[in-house]
Amino acid sequence: MMENNYLVFLRDEEYLAIQNNDGDQYNPYDVNENVLIPNLRRQGYFLIGRFFEVNITEAIEAAKEYLKFELNKLVVENEKLKKENNQLKYRGYDKTTIDKFILSEIDPYEILGVNKEDDISVIKIRVNKIRGVFHPDKSSGDSSFIFRMINSAFEKIEKN
Repeated sequence: MMENNYLVFLRDEEYLAIQNNDGDQYNPYDVNENVLIPNLRRQGYFLIGRFFEVNITEAIEAAKEYLKFELNKLVVENEKLKKENNQLKYRGYDKTTIDKFILSEIDPYEILGVNKEDDISVIKIRVNKIRGVFHPDKSSGDSSFIFRMINSAFEKIEKN
């Protein structure tokens, strides 16, 4: 049997496989990927990939297997990161220590978006503005690291 070219999409738990003959001039049902993919993305689908299978059912099964494989890779990577994190904790590094190490490598003036020649009062005004934007209680998402970065940069400038 001849294998066909399928584009397989997923939305929630719904799979959609569309046969694509890649510009076969004799096929009146040829799929224009430049139109199809953006339209399906707007409907909430994402493209899993292109699969060469005998029929739609096998294309969807191949897509499911591919997703399982990718998920397993992510699980393994996540476990690896957990182990590394535990090793850092075991060595006595906490979140604050790691943050300070990261922040020690960054120019505080660059973080705050000010010049070295700026007066401390100008820098304070800038810091208060960006603190308001990135305060963890006021902003959506997790901005606590950015907020700590701002405070650390300002402390560094004040010490100099």
